[in-house]
Amino acid sequence: MTDVELMEIVAHTALNVLSNCANHLARPGLDLPAVELEPRD
Repeated sequence: MTDVELMEIVAHTALNVLSNCANHLARPGLDLPAVELEPRD
């Protein structure tokens, strides 16, 4: 791997971590309806 490719991996990883942290802080609502599961036999 080249230095440029390694920096791209680091940048994408950092963006993913920061995005996850922002979602944990903001706690956005889900836009999908809840699914009711039937009990197993």
